[in-house]
Amino acid sequence: MESLIGGLIELGGSPRRFVAKVFGGAHVLDIDESEGGVPQQNIAFVRGFLEAGGIPVVAEDLGGYTPRHVHFHTATGRVFLKRANSERAPHDGAATLA
Repeated sequence: MESLIGGLIELGGSPRRFVAKVFGGAHVLDIDESEGGVPQQNIAFVRGFLEAGGIPVVAEDLGGYTPRHVHFHTATGRVFLKRANSERAPHDGAATLA
């Protein structure tokens, strides 16, 4: 993530204009879930990293039990998210996020 942010700055990006949209952290493996498991650690990491960097989160879809398909359009910043069918959770459909 530091490399990504550094690359954006090198290309002329202004850190005070950065915003984040974060997705993932679902418990998708067929194993027992634990409070300090990998999905929870990933969510905590990204939230802490963005907060420490002063980067506001403008959209998120985190946790749960359903895999996601995320399509991010770099030209517009729009995100299209669809939850995959999963044996662990019912099909949740599709959503468009700002």
